[in-house]
Amino acid sequence: YFRWSVSIGPNLIYKDLLEESLIFPYNTEERVCVLPSVLLPRDMSEIDAKIEELVPGVKRSDLRLSMTDYISGEGNLKTGDLWENSIVSSLAVRGFLVKKIQNQPRFQMKDIYDTNDDYIKNCFAKIGAVNFCKVRRMEEVYVTANLDSEFIYHNEKTSTAHHDIVIFAASPHGCNGAIQAKYSLHDPNSGVILDQLDKQAVLLWFYLGASEIQAPNFLNEKLKEATKNHRLAFLNGSGCVSALTIDVLILLKQFNHFVDAARQDHKRKRLV
Repeated sequence: YFRWSVSIGPNLIYKDLLEESLIFPYNTEERVCVLPSVLLPRDMSEIDAKIEELVPGVKRSDLRLSMTDYISGEGNLKTGDLWENSIVSSLAVRGFLVKKIQNQPRFQMKDIYDTNDDYIKNCFAKIGAVNFCKVRRMEEVYVTANLDSEFIYHNEKTSTAHHDIVIFAASPHGCNGAIQAKYSLHDPNSGVILDQLDKQAVLLWFYLGASEIQAPNFLNEKLKEATKNHRLAFLNGSGCVSALTIDVLILLKQFNHFVDAARQDHKRKRLV
């Protein structure tokens, strides 16, 4: 976020841009505004340093994705990492902003994830109060650990971690949250979900689906029981990740499918 009174160039003042509707107010009491990326300066080092100071562990590149930057031979592996990073960073930034605006040390998940779904809200309520506003990238952290709840723990340094992301409740009456960020457009497999459930956590399953679903038909009896107890929710990220980033990731997923299919077709023709 940016203060209205700050200058971004020789003759550009945020207040003037606001009056000309080139930037948009975010919180009038705090005098904070949001601006389009086309107005950002070319040298982003100062902004990168400020982001690291305000929300440690978050990188600007995780919040704003570009199609051309991420089409590479690494395919779904690399874009899967982008999906995880966008969720982690978006949650951390929203946590920071909510704490700043509300001037409260704790908040609820529903304060930072936009949803009108009562079932999802009940899953969030089971987690209870949280206070994360920083990111810590780890080898592996389990939901059974007892760590600083000011951090979102991203198990990015190992591909075999039990959960991708872990958040810890800020209250002894709450329940820790385990997040799986699946870079998939399709419904997950029941067996995989069952393996991720933990008696001490609420499982938030993020995937690039068209909608957020409560109790899909593919769930077996054990998973249906988990949904009854508000311990399992399916989210498509639309409540925290920017719509543009989600669109880019979906397009990259479709692009990778197209490339993989073309490669397989080429191999078959060579064998013939």
